[in-house]
Amino acid sequence: MLPVPLATPGLRDRGYNRAWVLARGLAAEFRRPADAELPQRNLRAAFMVDPRRRARLQGRRVALVDDLMTAGATAREAAAILPRAGAAAVDVWVLARKPED
Repeated sequence: MLPVPLATPGLRDRGYNRAWVLARGLAAEFRRPADAELPQRNLRAAFMVDPRRRARLQGRRVALVDDLMTAGATAREAAAILPRAGAAAVDVWVLARKPED
């Protein structure tokens, strides 16, 4: 279980990443590992996989967890990097979705 990384301003405002709280709880419920540091945002607000943790992804199916999806661009971008880093499959699990206007 991997949380969608939170941009620094959001983390600073809230003090915690809600997606990590959800991912950690789901991981415990399903008895699966969770890692808050594997996907990260780089300085341009794009996503990257921590090179030191790539081995953990190799051939694994991962769940990318987010608390709220708006347009879906963040989840789409974060999910796209995981197969390139070795994940066999990526599922996106979202607690809530913002309705379209």
